Amino acid sequence: MIELLICRSCIASQNGASPEVWLSDLGDASANAGLAQAMVIRPTECLGACKLPIAVALQGDGRASYVFSGLTGNDWIPDAIATCLAYLQAKDGWIEDATACGSLRYRLHCRIPALNRP
Repeated sequence: MIELLICRSCIASQNGASPEVWLSDLGDASANAGLAQAMVIRPTECLGACKLPIAVALQGDGRASYVFSGLTGNDWIPDAIATCLAYLQAKDGWIEDATACGSLRYRLHCRIPALNRP
């Protein structure tokens, strides 16, 4: 199981937008991609990328963690789903070739190796 986290603080800073909008759109896109059973999408507290909202994080047990920032509108959602698919296929979640991630590969804020990675 992996998690896609959306920063509540970022969403609130975007003209009072509600996390429910992104959660709904991401949930629909996730279901359409067949990820509903493999992924949880949820809002979370600040991800520390305040200068470039909106920030999302991707994490999973025994996998690398990623934070992406500078996301606007809903145009990043298909790329987030593509990134989740690449993440699930990558050994330890370490995506070597980010081409499939579309625009998110240019919005990577940080990547942290898995705790159990040798």
